Amino acid sequence: MTANWVTEAAPRAMEVASSEPNLLERWWRSRLGRRLLLELSLLVIGFMAYKWVRLLVRDQVLDAFDNARAVIGIERSLGIFNEYQLQRLVLQWPDLMWWVNRYYAHMHFWVTGVALIVLYARRPDRYLWLRRMLVAVSAAGLLMHAMYPLAPPRMQWRIGFVDTLARWGPSVYADSTVAEVANQYAAMPSLHVGYAVLVAMAIMPMISSRWRYVLLFHPTITIFSVVVTANHYWLDAIVVIGMIVVAERWLFHRPSPIDRLAPLPARVRLDGRPADALTTRV
Repeated sequence: MTANWVTEAAPRAMEVASSEPNLLERWWRSRLGRRLLLELSLLVIGFMAYKWVRLLVRDQVLDAFDNARAVIGIERSLGIFNEYQLQRLVLQWPDLMWWVNRYYAHMHFWVTGVALIVLYARRPDRYLWLRRMLVAVSAAGLLMHAMYPLAPPRMQWRIGFVDTLARWGPSVYADSTVAEVANQYAAMPSLHVGYAVLVAMAIMPMISSRWRYVLLFHPTITIFSVVVTANHYWLDAIVVIGMIVVAERWLFHRPSPIDRLAPLPARVRLDGRPADALTTRV
C-alpha cells in the first residue's frame, strides 16, 4: 500500500510543481513587474507631453505678457494683487529668502517623489488616488499652459518684482538642462501648489490623530514660496485648487485603463503579502 501511495503521489507533486509560476512569472505579476513598468511609462509620457507643450508656446511671448497684464488686472479688481508688497517684506530677511528659494527649487520634486514611492509600497489604494489626481491635474494644467501662456511675476521687473532665484540662487532656470525642458511661460496654473495640496490630501486620511494637520505645512509653505520668489500669482494657486476640486468630484466613477490592466491590491505589506490594517496612528 505504501508503494502504491508513493507511486500515485509522485505524479501529483510533479503536476503541482509544474503549475506553479516560475521566478520570472512571479516578478512580472508582482507590483515590481508589469505594474511598475506601466507606472514608469506614465512618467515618460508626461515628460514628453511637457516638452511638447513647451515647444508650442515658446514663440507666444507677447501673448504671455498680455495675459500677465490681464491677470494683474483681475487681481487688482479682486483686491488681492499684493504679491509685490509681500516679496518686498520678505526681502528684508536674506536668510529667510535663501531658505524660501531652496524650498521652491527642490521640495516640489522631492516631496512628491517620496510620497509616491512610499504610498506605492505601503498603501496602493492611496497611491492610486494620488497618481490619478496628479495625472488629471497635470493634463489640465498642460492644456491651460498651451492655451493660456502666462509670464510669471519675476518677468515683471518694471513693476518692481525681483527674480530671487536668479539673484541669490539656486538659479534653476539658468541651468542648460532645465532650460531645455522648462516652460517659463507656464505660470497658470501653479503645478507646484497643485502637487503639494494633492500630497497632503493623499496622506492625511492615513493618520488618525491631530498630527495629520502638520501635513498642511507643505502646501502652505509652497504657496508662500511660489509667490515670494515671484514665480506665480495668487490666481495661479486659486485656479489649480479649483482644478483639484473638480477632479476629485468627477474622476473616480470608473477605474482607469491602466488600473484594469494591472490592478493593485488595496492594502499590502512591503513583502507583498496582504495586510489587514495599515492605518498610521501617531
